[in-house]
Amino acid sequence: MIRQLFQIQLTCLLMVVLSVTALAQNPLSKADLIKLSEGGMPPSIIIKQIQTYGIAFKADVDSLLELRKAKVPDEVIEVLIARQNQPTAPSAFLEVGRTLYNRGDYAGVVELAMQRIASDTTDSSARYLLAVASLRLQKRNVAETQLAALQQAQDTVSKTLSEKLEALLKRFDGLAKAKTSLETELRGYNSEAAFQVIDQMQLPDAQKDLLRVYLNAYRGRYELARHQLDKLHATQPDLEKDWVAIRTFIDQSAAEYQQSLARLSWLAQFTWSQSAWMTAEHPCYWIPEGLKNLRENLPEKEFTIGLFPDTAAYDNRVTSDAEALLRYTFESATRLVQVAPLSEAGLMWLFQVALMTRPYPIVEATGDRILAGQGKLIVQMSARDDSYYFVLDKKERRVRVIRAAPLTQWVKGATARRIEPGLLFEVGFDNIASISQPLNFFDSYPSTRLRTPQTSMLKIMPGNYAFTEFPLLPEFSHVYGEKAAREITHHFGEFVVHTIGQPKMVASLISLDVKAKGAWNLTSILLAGAAVANSAAGNAQQSAVLLDQLNQMDKQAQLTNMAQQQQSKAWERLAVDTSFDLPVKILFREFDTVLRELH
Repeated sequence: MIRQLFQIQLTCLLMVVLSVTALAQNPLSKADLIKLSEGGMPPSIIIKQIQTYGIAFKADVDSLLELRKAKVPDEVIEVLIARQNQPTAPSAFLEVGRTLYNRGDYAGVVELAMQRIASDTTDSSARYLLAVASLRLQKRNVAETQLAALQQAQDTVSKTLSEKLEALLKRFDGLAKAKTSLETELRGYNSEAAFQVIDQMQLPDAQKDLLRVYLNAYRGRYELARHQLDKLHATQPDLEKDWVAIRTFIDQSAAEYQQSLARLSWLAQFTWSQSAWMTAEHPCYWIPEGLKNLRENLPEKEFTIGLFPDTAAYDNRVTSDAEALLRYTFESATRLVQVAPLSEAGLMWLFQVALMTRPYPIVEATGDRILAGQGKLIVQMSARDDSYYFVLDKKERRVRVIRAAPLTQWVKGATARRIEPGLLFEVGFDNIASISQPLNFFDSYPSTRLRTPQTSMLKIMPGNYAFTEFPLLPEFSHVYGEKAAREITHHFGEFVVHTIGQPKMVASLISLDVKAKGAWNLTSILLAGAAVANSAAGNAQQSAVLLDQLNQMDKQAQLTNMAQQQQSKAWERLAVDTSFDLPVKILFREFDTVLRELH
């Protein structure tokens, strides 16, 4: 803020001077007149500006009233009234129209041209200018109307302009169709088809090359995008300012892409139930920027394997830390998809976050869309010995598991007790006889509400091939409960079965039922029978002890049910709270910027 009165006055004076300078060689708009009046410019100077450069608006009753309310001097308004019934000379009109057009004020051109046509309906130049400006504003119907009027005229100028406008309309329609096709392929994640659309566009090579630069940036192919941009720069060095801006966009996108990947790699190898591997004594990974707070909040050394205290406070701590881990993951995945929506990594995390946060119909629609555009879907999986990718290849109709980045020895040891080893395999859709989900949940802590998945999310027979689990599935279970973890596991199996589409294949998916601990089972039935027997035998003290045990079990069951209901509601809120909007609304602003210039 400028605090001194002198500085304020000086700033106002500079604004007035700069306004007059900026208005030189440009017709004045209503905003220009108001700005000059508010700045204290004498009416005589404003009138001189009007007489020299003209006005860029129609001096009708509404405009005059607007200027009068804005306290524009009466002398200026009188000059505008005097000019109201004086048609602009053709040469002056074209000069003003050209100036407005070059300034990008297409609405001003439309207003000026309509004013000119109202005073002279035979002015073919005004009709042509109105049509061109209307196309810039995406108002094709106005341009078509002006074309019909030009075609009806008999003079040579109208005939020439009608031919030019007709060719321009055809080009406009062709580019509009190409733009629609390009957007369709981009939103369908089909990079290959998008390149084909660009190849077929009726554009100069430089514009097509620029579209390819942006497309490669969205694919995460930043080095290729830079190489293509360097070639453009070499052929058109006079546009260096534009090339620098695009290079900055590529470099910033690449930096955010690498940072998001580093964060997700670090987060995905976490194991909260065995979190000692991330303590100061066992540094496993460098910590990506933005995650230092998460690292500092890790449980202390005493919370290592076998030393979990049986306290609600520790359970809450584990849940809170797991929730932070998931939040960081969703934020990083969101940013990854925003900067590289067509990259393999972006689409992999797009599907995985959809699986964790959205109902099955959206999961299926998202997966089908990726498969249609890319031909394959990649899902990250965790295992005891390494990190793997599970690949559903619909084009080749095969399922395969391939090795991803290897884990360190300490991570392998930390995860060995809970996750099965991975197994590289490849099998055709038609050779799969059955799919099952032998995933069970066990008490990872002495508490009754923190349950961790164990064994595999997917078994494929014959061959006993296994998909072990998603990264962060245990943490998801800790935060949102066993029921939510069962549902996303079931959704994953359901989507795999849907994609394979093998009618003879037998599918045994995980049950969605969660039985509360302490519910009536064989143990409780035996306890009840013993209580009744003791009561009948007159052993009141023993009967009371057994009944008290049953009451404790019922109470625990009620508490567990309440916890499950709260977790279920939290999971429902997750779809609303996460900024990861699915299906992702990719705006492609850079493409729109280029395509706007095509008309």
